[in-house]
Amino acid sequence: RNLGRGRVDDRTGTELGPRLHPDGNQLVFVRERTAGQASSRELFVATLDGSLGERRLTVDGTRDDEPCWSPDGSEILFTSTRDGAPALWRMAADGSGPTRLFMPLLGGSDGEADWHRGSGRIVWSRADASGHHVLWVADTGGTNAMPLTDGGATTGSGSGDRMPSWSADGSQVVFVRRISDTIASLALCDVATSFVSIRLQPNGDLSSPRFAPAGDRLLFGLAEPAAGRN
Repeated sequence: RNLGRGRVDDRTGTELGPRLHPDGNQLVFVRERTAGQASSRELFVATLDGSLGERRLTVDGTRDDEPCWSPDGSEILFTSTRDGAPALWRMAADGSGPTRLFMPLLGGSDGEADWHRGSGRIVWSRADASGHHVLWVADTGGTNAMPLTDGGATTGSGSGDRMPSWSADGSQVVFVRRISDTIASLALCDVATSFVSIRLQPNGDLSSPRFAPAGDRLLFGLAEPAAGRN
C-alpha cells in the first residue's frame, strides 16, 4: 500500500525481531553477530528518529532473543539460553537486573512471548520434551500461569502453537499452528473460552502474525513457494 518506510541505522550482523516501544520511537531488536549462529544473538535498542545512539543491552555467549516491551516500556521480556534451556527472562529497559520469569518444562523450552499493554498479561509458546508447543498465559509477575491452547493434533518436534500476539483489547490471541517445518495455519484463540478458530490454511508456511491497530485485519508473513510467494 506504499505506506512509506525508513531504515534504522544498522551494523554488522542480521537484525531480527524488532518491537516498538510504547513511546513510538525506541526499537528493541536482536542482532545475530555471526551468521547462522544463534548463540551470537544479543539485544539492542535504537531510535527511529536517530535522537539516541544505538545501545547494546546484553553481552554474553548465549542466545538472547525475541524481545518485547512491558506495557509501560520500563522492562523487556525476552528469551535466553543463559541457564541452559530457552526460558523467558525480564530485565529493565537499560539491560540491568535480568531475572528468569518461568522455569520451562523438564526437557522443554519457553519463548516467543508477547506482553499485553492493557492488562499486563503475558502469552508465550511452551514446548514439552517432545518439542510440541502449546500457548500459555500468565499475569505480569508470572503468577496464575496456565495453558491457553492444546497445540492441535499434530505432535513432534516444532509442531503446535507458535508466535502468539495479543489483540488490542486482550480478548483474542493470533498465532501460528504449525503442522510441519514448512506447513502451518493462521489461527485465533478466544482467551475467555480457549476456543481456537483457523482463519487461513495456505499451501505453505506462516510467521509473525499481528493484529492491525484497529483490530479489523491480521498481518503476517506468508511463504507459498508453489505460488511464487516467499
